[in-house]
Amino acid sequence: MNFVELKKHIIGEKHFCCYNLVGDDNFLVDSSINMFFNYIANNNEFNIATLSSDDIDANKLSVALNTTSFFGGTKVVLIKYLDTAKNKTVVNFIAEYLAKNPNEMSVLVVTSKEPIFAEKTAKNLAENFVVVNCNRLDSPMLCVWINQALKEKNATMEQSAKAKLIDYTN
Repeated sequence: MNFVELKKHIIGEKHFCCYNLVGDDNFLVDSSINMFFNYIANNNEFNIATLSSDDIDANKLSVALNTTSFFGGTKVVLIKYLDTAKNKTVVNFIAEYLAKNPNEMSVLVVTSKEPIFAEKTAKNLAENFVVVNCNRLDSPMLCVWINQALKEKNATMEQSAKAKLIDYTN
């Protein structure tokens, strides 16, 4: 799944139990996380659990995923920048959790430099797991975003200026 498809998917009724946000664009990763907080947890800070990848273990993750949300609804559990080599036991726990019987009232969001599962494992877990590509958007998509921002400000910009803006801001 691409970043562009994520909002439409999240607003829909059926969610995956685990989303792996992968990519080099920190703005897109942060925007994706905010979408989960806004649309899944309904901006309720009691329905959000953020775990540090530095001191995470399978027990802490299990407790976070299997406790109910404070005011009902769906809970978002976030692990930022999980290192798959350093945290193999956590990755194995996530695979086992997703393969068995994941809590449908919790959504696990994992950010990482690379997908947390090999392609074969990801295919086996496809019912509960998806990778979201948060790499840099292409120029046509960025032009659409720029046009929307310009429209909100009642401003205009020449196409050459848009291209220069995209190049300068990477």
